[in-house]
Amino acid sequence: MKKSIIHYSLSCTEQPTAKRRLPAIFLVVPNRTPEWEQLFLHKGALYTFDREMPESVVVKCILLLYTRYRSVEREEDILSELSRVLLRCGFAPKHRGYSCLMESVYFVHSQPLLGSSLTKRVYPFIAKKLGTSQTRVEKNVRDAIRHAWENGGAHMIPSLLGCPPGRLPSNGQVIACLCEYLRDNTKTRNAAQPYSTV
Repeated sequence: MKKSIIHYSLSCTEQPTAKRRLPAIFLVVPNRTPEWEQLFLHKGALYTFDREMPESVVVKCILLLYTRYRSVEREEDILSELSRVLLRCGFAPKHRGYSCLMESVYFVHSQPLLGSSLTKRVYPFIAKKLGTSQTRVEKNVRDAIRHAWENGGAHMIPSLLGCPPGRLPSNGQVIACLCEYLRDNTKTRNAAQPYSTV
C-alpha cells in the first residue's frame, strides 16, 4: 500500500505541466478575535468561523465561499488559456488592442448572449472599463487582428480558431471563434481534472 502511494506522489510531481490546485481552508475557532482571524487569513485560510455559530449557517457560508473560490479559479484558467492562444496566433501583448481583445473575449465568454451586440453592449463596457472611447476599442481590436494576421497569424488563426481562411477575419468573427475555442478547451480540461472537495 505504501509503495503505491509513494509511486503516485512521484508520478504527480514528475508532471510539470499539471496545475497544482490549492485546497480551500476553513477554520472553526473557539473565540474569534480580529487579530487571530487576520493571522489565519494571512496564513491561507479562506474564512474563519466562531464555534458558537449554528452548523446550518456555517455550511451555507462554506458553500457560498467555495463557489466563489471556484469561480475565481475558473476565471484564472480561462484568462491564462486565452493569453496562451492569442500568443500562438501571433497577437503581441505590447499592442494596444491586445488588452481590448482580451477584455472583449472574456466579457462575451462570460455572457454569451452579448456576442451579437458588440457595438451596443460589449465595446461600451470595455471602453468604460479601460477608460477610453468605444470607437477606440473597436479600432484597437481591428488593428491587433490585422497586426497578428500580417505577422504569421494568417495560418495560425484559421487553423487554431476555425475562422474562415484566406481573408482577414472581422472583430466579431475573431471574438466568436476565441469564445468557442475557450468553451471547448476549458470544458475538456475541467472534465479531465476533477476537483476534490475533501
